[in-house]
Amino acid sequence: EDANHNGTVDTGETDPLNADTDADGLQDGTELGMTAAITGGSSTGTNPVSYTGTDTGTFIPDADDSTTTDPLNPDTDGGGICDGSLAVSGTCEAGEDTNNNGKIDAGETDPTLGSDDPVDTDGDGLTDPVEALLGTDPEDADTDNDGISDGIEDANQNGVVDAGETSPLDADSDDDGLSDGVEDANHNGTVDAGETDPRNPDSDADGLQDGTELGMTAAIAGGNSDGSASISYSGTDTGTFIPDTDTATTTDPLNPDTDGGGICDGSLAVSGTCEAGEDVNNNGTIDTGETNPNLDSDDPQPILKLQVRAWLQGAYNSATGMMHDDLRIKELLPLQQPYGSTFYAYAGTEATNSTVLAVTGADAAVDWMLVELWDAAGTTQLARQAVLIQRDGDLMDSSTGSTELQFPGLAAGSYQVLVRHRNHLDIRTLNAVALNTATATLV
Repeated sequence: EDANHNGTVDTGETDPLNADTDADGLQDGTELGMTAAITGGSSTGTNPVSYTGTDTGTFIPDADDSTTTDPLNPDTDGGGICDGSLAVSGTCEAGEDTNNNGKIDAGETDPTLGSDDPVDTDGDGLTDPVEALLGTDPEDADTDNDGISDGIEDANQNGVVDAGETSPLDADSDDDGLSDGVEDANHNGTVDAGETDPRNPDSDADGLQDGTELGMTAAIAGGNSDGSASISYSGTDTGTFIPDTDTATTTDPLNPDTDGGGICDGSLAVSGTCEAGEDVNNNGTIDTGETNPNLDSDDPQPILKLQVRAWLQGAYNSATGMMHDDLRIKELLPLQQPYGSTFYAYAGTEATNSTVLAVTGADAAVDWMLVELWDAAGTTQLARQAVLIQRDGDLMDSSTGSTELQFPGLAAGSYQVLVRHRNHLDIRTLNAVALNTATATLV
């Protein structure tokens, strides 16, 4: 492959690090008529070193070495169809040797004979036979008139609408009231930044369809292609589409929480971002009892809930299996949280009271502790709260005695939990823990 042995892929050479230099699906060796693998061996020096040859599990021998093709030209015969099974953008469509074995099998065309290559009448990247499989119009590059060519919609050009592809016979593949071409604004078949997904009616997963968020009120109609065959195509399925009933209020279909208030625009929650949901019936109108998805001040604040259990080694009594509460008994527990020092720099105003401190037994207060919530990666502190620890290890709210700790303003998601005490080393969860706003998760 490296004919002049200089370690560089020069003009006229195939790439020894790429089995398919011209990317047409046929291996270079298969194109050049190679039928046998290169064997390994040993060097001839004083201390021979073994080397490998061709991996027979990877190599595809040429099944007919009397027909060879150019491994540097994906379309040897220039007929518009690639030698192998793969398409090469801007050069040729897939592909003459569909099984990449170097032989013209039944149903395959000759990669060295341009005249037998299938025709692509409308130049959309799909040959007429493939269009026949799809049912699209071979005389209309965009059968469904959505702005995206049929060859882009059938990305692998196999004549089937596969997962991840939009339909060239449906102007609105996901039935959200937006045409595929409006969603895929640059018509390249890829969901790029700033684009909604033409295969997903709810790109941001908040429960509101993309079309509803953008104020669409009418379904896209079906129609007929512009070729002589006049192929019919479908539009928006009215049984699926939810029209916007108030176009004066629109939301961002790429942001589940348009106003950033912590409550999702639609009826669904998005983990780690927002709680369900302002527009509970997903109709685009602020109905009675609903909040405004464009106004953060009316969003009810989410409250993250958890339970934490820990032990203080210094206070632990192995005989009872609990911690002693001498500080409480001797009335040495401060009524205000004690973590305002420079070391902790916590400015919280948590306080306890005589009712909480009067409790005895397993739920009696032992000392103050500081609970911190960090992001899932453990790099950003999100919230802190001073609490009391009970003799049985449960951490409780300092004013109510509840073992359900609440963190207002935090949505359900994954968090790392850190617990601190003035006379003990900090402890943190090994990994992020999934917490929610409905029930308290024990950590």
